[in-house]
Amino acid sequence: MSAVKQLEKRKFMKNGLSTLPSKISYGTVHITTRNDKKISIPRRELFDIRAQMMAEDSEEDHLHFELDNDDIKTNIYEGGFKTWECAIDLARIVADDTDPPSSTAGRGIHCIELGCGTALPSITLFQSALSSSPPRPIRFTLADYNHSVLRLATIPNLLLSWAKITKCEPLSSAEEDDLDITPALLEDFTSDLERRGTYIDAISGAWSEEFIRLVGASGTPITAYTLVLASETIYSPSTLCPFTELLLALLSRNAAGNSKALIAAKKVYFGVGGGVDEFLEILTSMGGAAQEVVAEDGQGVARVVLEIA
Repeated sequence: MSAVKQLEKRKFMKNGLSTLPSKISYGTVHITTRNDKKISIPRRELFDIRAQMMAEDSEEDHLHFELDNDDIKTNIYEGGFKTWECAIDLARIVADDTDPPSSTAGRGIHCIELGCGTALPSITLFQSALSSSPPRPIRFTLADYNHSVLRLATIPNLLLSWAKITKCEPLSSAEEDDLDITPALLEDFTSDLERRGTYIDAISGAWSEEFIRLVGASGTPITAYTLVLASETIYSPSTLCPFTELLLALLSRNAAGNSKALIAAKKVYFGVGGGVDEFLEILTSMGGAAQEVVAEDGQGVARVVLEIA
């Protein structure tokens, strides 16, 4: 995310829901946590995203070629349509730790996911918030380099989980199915979130000081519990410094110190140059510190989740 693109704050109703087709296709991601909690997250199918992109006459049309050819194309497409392994690792942690500290009770939660893509970690918390009674105030700020990812993947995935949890528009029990998108459904969605005190902002663009300004303009009290989430965001050496600066700035915004970040990443990104050691070196040089929450050392490249407070 090293390109200096115009950063835009996009209210999801106008720039996401309004462009959805009359029907979207979805599959289901099943996650089992370390505490044996089982979560099912409906996720818009990639072929359905590609079909919408090809049907639209917009400047984003070229991105459907990137879906076929590349996981990432620097400064053009940063991989947001794909659900990466570390996003699932992070969702597991979030699912087992969805309650903010008791000292922040009644102050609300501000969840900020950087490089959100399909947003499984945030949606895990979103599902928990939808299931809580009484409703607790929560704001999500979802950020991705590509506006098209927010519009075509992130926002539809939120709608799908809302339909699943609230059963206002029950999803089929099938692993794969379609959801009919009607004006009534979208109105119910936005009205229900407002009633619950759940607010969603979406920001596209590169890491920058402007990003901090936009987050600050959200209206969230700085006394709210701040949770910053990020997965697969430290793969590029050129963006490690901007990312780390942004991360620490977001945490320091909370004057009461009610904040933490959870960063999920591979130990090493072969062929790219980034990795956990490089990130920790820069974090330490900027006065930050991290502890390893969990490590995944199964087949393939080792992965970790780091906590920064």
